[in-house]
Amino acid sequence: VGNLNDAYPLLVFRRTRTDAGIATSRRTTLLRVRPTPAEAAMHTALMAYARLVWSRPAEGEAFPGARLAMSVLTRRACSSAGSLARSIERRIALLAEAEPGLAAQFDLPFAAVSADDEEPEASLRSPGLSNAAEELARLHHLLDLARVAASAESKLTVLRRFMSRTTEPAIVFTEYRDTLRRVAAALEEIDAVQLHGGLTSRERAEALRRFTAGGARLLLATDAASEGLNLHHRCRLVINLELPWTPLRLEQRAGRVDRIGQTRTVHEIHLVATGTCEESTLERLARRMNHVREAIGLWGPLPDERRVAESALGNQPLPTI
Repeated sequence: VGNLNDAYPLLVFRRTRTDAGIATSRRTTLLRVRPTPAEAAMHTALMAYARLVWSRPAEGEAFPGARLAMSVLTRRACSSAGSLARSIERRIALLAEAEPGLAAQFDLPFAAVSADDEEPEASLRSPGLSNAAEELARLHHLLDLARVAASAESKLTVLRRFMSRTTEPAIVFTEYRDTLRRVAAALEEIDAVQLHGGLTSRERAEALRRFTAGGARLLLATDAASEGLNLHHRCRLVINLELPWTPLRLEQRAGRVDRIGQTRTVHEIHLVATGTCEESTLERLARRMNHVREAIGLWGPLPDERRVAESALGNQPLPTI
């Protein structure tokens, strides 16, 4: 069977607020957050380990899985030190119990790991270094650093301070469910509801009802639960705790409130950890997306998570849009 796209080219129709003659306005702010010394030490040690694994010559079937594991750990670190600590604990346990040749059976494509908001355990099984003792030593050191960093997380401090200075209802997005719980604990003084992939349809509907009706000021959401939401009548403020490694998600998050029917300026806030791959790679990618959107309203094919990881961990050129 031939490629149907060759015989029948696909056309994509996209109707924006501008196309409909409706005024549109979105302000995007990149809020740089200085990591604590403990967080900075954690990120430095993680990147040294991840780039060492990434640069290792391919040796057998487990190699792609090792790269995927490094992508997962780095994304978890950008999300929360507590989330990274949990994944490091899992990785240490999985590597300790793995039998030779077992890791390759659990390799997953990059896209599969991004499909849910739970910790991607299966992707953490593949060894990254040929010297198992060295790898475990690095992981135990990372775990110690992550546990210390988790006791006082800079992004949560900034988020708490920001929310104390505004009375606006807001949506806070994060990639992982366990990070969502940490955000909820940090903002416990604010009426908030959570929306994530672990809720039943009834729980999801009740959370949305409370937020849209004004019973809750804050909606804490993961990407797994955000599709199909129309929240523009209630909210215009979207805060991203971390920059997603799948660039399209960035636009989808803001799209929950920046849509036809929104009458006010939409404010999109990105929290970016300085001195990390968020600043060196993901911030530049976010800026490119914003400039293209402002110029022509749409873009060509977006880089996938593998391409973004190659830029962040493998020193490859930043993907173009």
